Amino acid sequence: MAHQTKHTPGPWNHSALAPGYIVADADDYETVCAMAEYNEQGGIETKFKNAEVNGRLIAAAPDLLEACQAIKWLIENGKNLFGERAFGWLMEQPTFGKIEAAIAKAVGHD
Repeated sequence: MAHQTKHTPGPWNHSALAPGYIVADADDYETVCAMAEYNEQGGIETKFKNAEVNGRLIAAAPDLLEACQAIKWLIENGKNLFGERAFGWLMEQPTFGKIEAAIAKAVGHD
């Protein structure tokens, strides 16, 4: 069901640090992403717009990928197990295409 990816395995946590904001592996604290914004003097700002919400979204990425893969598997296999009438129509919905596109983007097949 899941594609092999080369990203740092989840779960990830997010944290405000001075300076900036990081997303790190929850087990060994390997940095996944560091965010910072420079001020007019060239220094790093410790607080910047949307840092926390962006960090939360980035930290949720492994969980979101896993959820999308599970939903895609359920729809595809539900169609095979329960027939076109029960699940096949779901594959024709725009949301299914968005799920496939999100997975492809996450695993580098976009």
